[in-house]
Amino acid sequence: MTVLSLYCCENCTSLPPFGILSSLKYLTVRGMKGLKFLGSEIYGVGSLKPFQSLETLYLEGLQELEYWEPNEENMYVDAFSCLKELSIVNCPKISGRLPNCLPALEKLVIKNCKKLVASSPSLLYGCRGLACNSPVDFKSLKSMILEDISKFGNWLRQENFLQIKSVQLKLMDCEQLKNQWQLNETFLQEPPQGLQSFISITKLRIENCSNLVPFLEVCFLFNLSELEIINCNSLASLPNGMNCKNACLGSLKVEGCNSLTFIVRGQLPTSIKRLEIERCKKLEYLWDDKEESSTSVMDEENSNNTSTSLLEYLHVHNCPSLKCLSSSGQLPEALQHLYVEDCSQLSMLSSSGHLPKTLRNLYINDVPKLESIAESFHKNKALEEIEIQLCENLKTIPEGLHSLYHLQNIKICRCESIECFAEEGLPSTKLSELQIGYCGKLKALPNRFHSLNSLRSLRLRGCESMTSFPEEGFPTNLTSLTINGDVKIYKPLFEWGLHNLTSLTSLSIWGLPKAESFPQQEMEMTFSPSLSHLYIYEFPNLKCLMGEGFRNLNSLEKLNISRCPNFISLTDD
Repeated sequence: MTVLSLYCCENCTSLPPFGILSSLKYLTVRGMKGLKFLGSEIYGVGSLKPFQSLETLYLEGLQELEYWEPNEENMYVDAFSCLKELSIVNCPKISGRLPNCLPALEKLVIKNCKKLVASSPSLLYGCRGLACNSPVDFKSLKSMILEDISKFGNWLRQENFLQIKSVQLKLMDCEQLKNQWQLNETFLQEPPQGLQSFISITKLRIENCSNLVPFLEVCFLFNLSELEIINCNSLASLPNGMNCKNACLGSLKVEGCNSLTFIVRGQLPTSIKRLEIERCKKLEYLWDDKEESSTSVMDEENSNNTSTSLLEYLHVHNCPSLKCLSSSGQLPEALQHLYVEDCSQLSMLSSSGHLPKTLRNLYINDVPKLESIAESFHKNKALEEIEIQLCENLKTIPEGLHSLYHLQNIKICRCESIECFAEEGLPSTKLSELQIGYCGKLKALPNRFHSLNSLRSLRLRGCESMTSFPEEGFPTNLTSLTINGDVKIYKPLFEWGLHNLTSLTSLSIWGLPKAESFPQQEMEMTFSPSLSHLYIYEFPNLKCLMGEGFRNLNSLEKLNISRCPNFISLTDD
């Protein structure tokens, strides 16, 4: 037997000697209201190595469980030698201590066990405290989550904690965190021996913890590579000491910290490559570098935050007070991915009018006051994707789109003030997807549109001022075409040139109010034999499909006709 589960055996007051099951790997005990003790009987009389194969032990909802007998007097010293995951959840009366010798333990989850004192923490929720009165083997621990722990005790000073090579730590709702760090100049230069063990922390998440700045000031987080700070409203900015004491810090996420007006004074830590900022209501800019920028004299080629040049990924979301990304208006020159969402006060991305030359992905969504993206795209040869949505004050797309030889996707939606593209048009090298939606003032597709030989997918929706297509027609290599009826094209369907799209596999047409048949009877029009998906939506007068127009559709797999209230017949026969 390898898997054993006991559920809601309410009259059971003890467990049999499961320890003698030498092949048992997974054991679950849940909802047994009569169980008060886990005594020596579970190990099995005479068993030298109980639970020798057990890897996962899950105890949940044992409302009356008060005590788990530990391995007293080395009686069961080899018990649980393979246990990797231990979970004790919603056992409100359990107290005492857990087994100390769990050499293979990787994950320990203790949740809502208020009377329990845990000696080997990994993931702890709502416990009385952490204790270290006896040695604990931490060698195999990989992650720790400490939540609502009322007493840390001296656990952080255990020498055995030094054995961990790499660990992920998460602190949640630990109000007493502030009492653990009695900081002074001597402490910061030479932390106590036990606290130096924090060199093993590689990933740190701090959530709902007040007064955490002293914790971040300490100098022993040398190997920290990822830091997340969530819902810590007392945080005004990151400590200045982090710039020089966290040389490995590559990723920083700050979310829901409503006292922040900026992230750092001066420049970002030079090691950071990824920065994510979300839901910081008072944030006005990300880094305050205005003073440094004004005192430095550099030409344009060497300026723009050389000390933050390692930043490659920047995501800013739901920061309603954000006025600019940096106080000097400059963007890091190594930036490759820029995502800005839901920032209602942001009016510009860069005061220089130029985006970083290395930029590959540009995503802007719901930035209503944005007036300009850049003066031009001529210097942004690396751009691969551009997505701009809900920028109602944006009037133009920068010039230079035609020079973006690596550009693959463009999406422009709900930008009501945009009237036209730049005269040069779009690049014809790699552009494969173009979406334009609900841009009410846009009057025409870009110039030389028919020459976009790499374009495979085109979606036009809700552009009510667009009354005609280019005379040369669509790019002939299109495989997917979607046209919404709000695009008010008054040319007959035959003149759209759909019959010339010999590679077309998917066609969606919405809303031709005058059409009674499709294609119109007088056109004698046929679709490409490659068409496999055809969608017809919102034709209020459509009565039938013209069989002649479908005669060559041997590849058709899906036909969808929707919101056509007068539709009578699939064919005109």
